Amino acid sequence: MKQKLLAILVVASVLVMTAISCNKKDDEMKAEDAKVEMKNSIQEINNKVFELLAEPSVQSLAFLSQLMDIDIVIGKSVINKINDQPGTIHLAKIKQAFMPRNSFKSANDLDDLNLGIYVYNFEIEDFTLEQESETVFKVTYPADETAFGNQKNNAELLVENIELAMVVYTETYYDSWDNEWVTETYEEEVPVKFDATQKIDGVTTVSGSYDAELNPNGFPTGATVNFNADSYNVTGSLNGSGQSFNTKHTSKKGGSTIMGHDIDIKYTSDMEDIEKLSGNYVLSPLKVEGSVKVKALDDLMDQYDETGDYNLKDLNAQIDLDLIQTSKGLKIGGIEFVTISHPFFGDMPTLAIVYSDGSFDLLDEFFDFDLKSRKKY
Repeated sequence: MKQKLLAILVVASVLVMTAISCNKKDDEMKAEDAKVEMKNSIQEINNKVFELLAEPSVQSLAFLSQLMDIDIVIGKSVINKINDQPGTIHLAKIKQAFMPRNSFKSANDLDDLNLGIYVYNFEIEDFTLEQESETVFKVTYPADETAFGNQKNNAELLVENIELAMVVYTETYYDSWDNEWVTETYEEEVPVKFDATQKIDGVTTVSGSYDAELNPNGFPTGATVNFNADSYNVTGSLNGSGQSFNTKHTSKKGGSTIMGHDIDIKYTSDMEDIEKLSGNYVLSPLKVEGSVKVKALDDLMDQYDETGDYNLKDLNAQIDLDLIQTSKGLKIGGIEFVTISHPFFGDMPTLAIVYSDGSFDLLDEFFDFDLKSRKKY
């Protein structure tokens, strides 16, 4: 059992899963007002993310990830990066997360911890196993750099009532060294159910549960998540059957929703690709709402990568996305492909926010936002 992967799932459940919904408005802002609103909204998003990352439980989980050598960076360096590159929406990553065969290959270097009770050992600067277990993972550790300096294990992460499932799945990726496509089959024991709590100085700062249903190939067919962390509440769900599924996540601070999504997913008949995504993704006060014909867009972009030729009309026919200011219920603009001139690659299609007067700002000036599914190299 790759137990560090389990810790990743706990951290990710607390920090990532979120959702909101609101009615789509036909009213569209004037271009000059929309451009001002974008800057104001991005600043508001920065403030909310900064507040989340500054929470003691989040800082402590980030410190634990460093001690466990897990590549989850959620500390001050990320806050600084957000200030430099505000706002992130990854539709490509959303697509990757929903793919039928979820890959755990990246966790292959995390298999040196098993279920059990661990304590951080300051002498060897690593975790030592105090007691073996088949249903519990508990780690006691210093909550932050101050506790680490004082050699004080004042925090604990407890994952209990763990249920595991064995899944078998295949993954196809491009091996650039051998210059060929490779298909490999993996067998993985993964958690499908657990309860988790985090305590700092004896005070519970995070509590919640995770429950999932997987088919024999590891494809999630249902899931529920509910976590409370400091002043935040996180809930999530996945349900559906056949080729159609829906996922919802909501993250609230107090009674206010701060982030989230409500997305319908339609897979191709062979369940190998996503045919269409529709719904909304929110970083309050901004919401992207609409639909993307993912497979068709993927094929067109692959064709563009191979030939260098593209048709802007064809690309835009695969997306129908609006950017909305949720608190005002007004459309800021549409998200469309536009042509820009690159100094090295020449004319190329790029996503942009297109305002009511036809002017636009490139989307990546505000968001790290990409509809193109990237191959694994």
